[in-house]
Amino acid sequence: ALFADGGAACVVTAADVPGPAPLLTLHGAYSTLIEDSEDIMGWDVVDDGLKVRFSRDIPALVREMMQENVARALAAHGWAREDVNTFVVHPGGVKVVAAYEEALGLEPGALDSSRAVLRAHGNMSSVTVLFVLQETLKRRPVGRGLLSAMGPGFSAEHVLIEFPGK
Repeated sequence: ALFADGGAACVVTAADVPGPAPLLTLHGAYSTLIEDSEDIMGWDVVDDGLKVRFSRDIPALVREMMQENVARALAAHGWAREDVNTFVVHPGGVKVVAAYEEALGLEPGALDSSRAVLRAHGNMSSVTVLFVLQETLKRRPVGRGLLSAMGPGFSAEHVLIEFPGK
């Protein structure tokens, strides 16, 4: 099944809080709400509860908009695409992951963490990207990264992160 259920949480502290060394540092976020896109993704209230709504056009939308959208997200914080070597991407589906690779010009294997989570757990809605982050952390990345997801509305969300040296 493509869809599943899961839960995750992150502990976020200030740099001066005593405790274990951080697994990553947050450098900012960037959100884009795409106008007139309510039909792309969302939830409908039906007699039995909630019914998810996904357009088959999501991979095409990723290919069309994500390169420029990611560039804007990075530029808003003084970063460039060349600065980022790790991508933590919500795997909406196999075609969405492939669309991200194409749009961002990523090398084969760059989104293996996204594929691994999709294969093992399916799409758990929003929380899935935190599972991908956990999988990415197992690979001990170093340097700048970008966590990306899309959501109802239709929106694109990005969080600029940095992984400490080994």
